[in-house]
Amino acid sequence: MPLSSELLTLGQYLAGEFTNQKQAIADPAWYVNLCLWHRPVPLFTEDSLTFYA
Repeated sequence: MPLSSELLTLGQYLAGEFTNQKQAIADPAWYVNLCLWHRPVPLFTEDSLTFYA
């Protein structure tokens, strides 16, 4: 079953690099600096989205 266009769009939104550096600098007592990378992986492409994080 092919993936819907909405699911493919969601996958594009989730892929990328994310950081909370500004938040961690502004309030270091509550937050640590985190960097997160989501990369699409070409596994099980016919029925799901797969990410490496």
